[in-house]
Amino acid sequence: MLRHLRKAYEASPDSFRRLARFLPARVVYGASYSAARELLGDIGREAQFAMLRETCRYAYEHCPFWRHHFEQDGFTPYDFDFEAFQDLPTITSDTLKEHHAEMVSDEATSLNSYLTSTGGTGRRPTPIRLSNKSFGREWAFMHYLWNHVSYKRNDRKLVLRGQDLGNRPYAWNYVYNDLRLNLFCYQDAPLSDILSQIRHFRPRFIHGYPSAVVAFMWYLLEHGIESNWPLKGLLLGSEELKEQDKRELSKYFGAPVYSWYGQTEKVCLAGFCEHRDSYHIMPGYSYVEVLDHEGNPANEGEIVGTSFLNESMPLIRYRTGDYARLSLHGCICGWNAPVFEEVRGRWGEDFVIDNGKGLISTTALNLHGELPALLRKYQLCQNAIGHLEVRYWPYPSAPANVGRMIVDQLKGKVRHCKVESTEVTATGIEKTARGKEPMLVQSPELVRIVEELRTQRSTQTSGRET
Repeated sequence: MLRHLRKAYEASPDSFRRLARFLPARVVYGASYSAARELLGDIGREAQFAMLRETCRYAYEHCPFWRHHFEQDGFTPYDFDFEAFQDLPTITSDTLKEHHAEMVSDEATSLNSYLTSTGGTGRRPTPIRLSNKSFGREWAFMHYLWNHVSYKRNDRKLVLRGQDLGNRPYAWNYVYNDLRLNLFCYQDAPLSDILSQIRHFRPRFIHGYPSAVVAFMWYLLEHGIESNWPLKGLLLGSEELKEQDKRELSKYFGAPVYSWYGQTEKVCLAGFCEHRDSYHIMPGYSYVEVLDHEGNPANEGEIVGTSFLNESMPLIRYRTGDYARLSLHGCICGWNAPVFEEVRGRWGEDFVIDNGKGLISTTALNLHGELPALLRKYQLCQNAIGHLEVRYWPYPSAPANVGRMIVDQLKGKVRHCKVESTEVTATGIEKTARGKEPMLVQSPELVRIVEELRTQRSTQTSGRET
């Protein structure tokens, strides 16, 4: 349904689309947006446990995967026992891929849910079905978090994320009051045109991947452009935000930076608290655990979450692959729910180098649409500047031209890089010494060059402050 509405909007004349900015939240985000307001903030332990019980009950009644596993483990959601819940096996993105059909709710249809894929650096994109209601619920939480920097719905945003804009260097989205820059080709357009669009739009916020916004800052600095836009804040997520980048961005754009931790799977959302440099975990969003390497509760370890937002494909005790340290003392701002003192993981660390020695984050190179469902695995490989190889292991049912489909999708994202695809089997996907399969495999020489380029550009911006 959401996909059909989006297509109808895009096919409408521009004069009609401009009116979309006046649509009420109920129309843009659905009724679930308003209903989710009851879940914002610190809802209390009792209310959170009630939601945890309800999530397990629903999964048992509507998902064959969970019915089988609960019965196999002797877990009864109707007579909820928290210790028994903690003994349930954890799941991973591989579980989603191997048992996708059985994990989808029998109430999920193409009208009340949609298929997308997980994202983020280090997390190999995996198909996941999300309910339409989860879309509105998610935005209710995001707007609640963004209110920390005085964001109001319909504030104008300059967006630097991974949207597919085709060959257009920028595009206006009136529904969300966004001006979106195409990360993959905006630098090919005349800078004067880009700046003219931004000045005309007068954004109040910048919303994007940290790596993309940092690259945008570098691009402006290289052309001697000073930012004098009346920004209220920068909203940066989907990747780790380094402290030095945060300082430099705030200095250059003259606005506070707000960040958060989350993921497409919607199993954990934590928003930054400026009072203590910590992250408030949202208890109405999910139930979050931190487990050590042996799967035991710990103050420091892997983030594991159970989502309350997505009934179309309930995820229970889902391992994110990201790591955090819990605070033992709460937060000085008065927040009583759990707090992360530190969040770290596989975010925003890997970059492909194009012909012009530009750095492209692998976050922006995730395969989307139907492709992840056609591939058992895939891996990005780069051994020469300006050349990217995609090694893929397809399912037997994948079409013969799946390699060409991969190249076609990535060509628009890496315009200054030659892209090739190579079909492999399981042995063709490289592993690390610890048996992990990295998203990007790069020669040691290129890893060194990436680090030099990042250091060089960081030094340029740091030198500007002194």
